[in-house]
Amino acid sequence: MSLKNKNFCFHNLLQHIGALLTQAKDESVKSILDLALRQLRYGDYQAVRKYLIDAGYAELASQVANPPSIKECIVDNKTKD
Repeated sequence: MSLKNKNFCFHNLLQHIGALLTQAKDESVKSILDLALRQLRYGDYQAVRKYLIDAGYAELASQVANPPSIKECIVDNKTKD
């Protein structure tokens, strides 16, 4: 999944953070990404953005909508890949 989409919806963001988590080698980055996933499950998009920035993923954090609309999710799903 590329970062070309304007905003990520929950499902896309969940997949993307999960992929980053499995690829991360630094334990502190893994810990921060795990916290981001937990906050995503609670719907706290502001905390998700904060944790992504802390983990060094500012570009991804800038594309997290708060909260994303259904229309944006449909657009993201049509344009992914």
